[in-house]
Amino acid sequence: MSLSQSPVLKPGAAQSAMSHIHAVGEVCPTCDQPIPLLDSVEKLVDDMLELDVKEQSAHKAIWEKRGRMLNLVLKAHGDFCGAVDRIIGTAD
Repeated sequence: MSLSQSPVLKPGAAQSAMSHIHAVGEVCPTCDQPIPLLDSVEKLVDDMLELDVKEQSAHKAIWEKRGRMLNLVLKAHGDFCGAVDRIIGTAD
């Protein structure tokens, strides 16, 4: 369906697709319809960016905790090996 056949166009509205482009948050001057779709896309993009920031922060916290746990495991391994060496008499 072309713009001229659109049931929502005001009588005498421009026929060009370029004349149907307008800023976000405005009411369309050609068809008098609000433009919520562009606002919702912008909001979704903002929400996705916020989610990415939260995800990155959560990943960072997990990797920091994993690093601390790995250090504790390595220390426990060293302590265990030292104890075994002392028991069997191979400690320095």
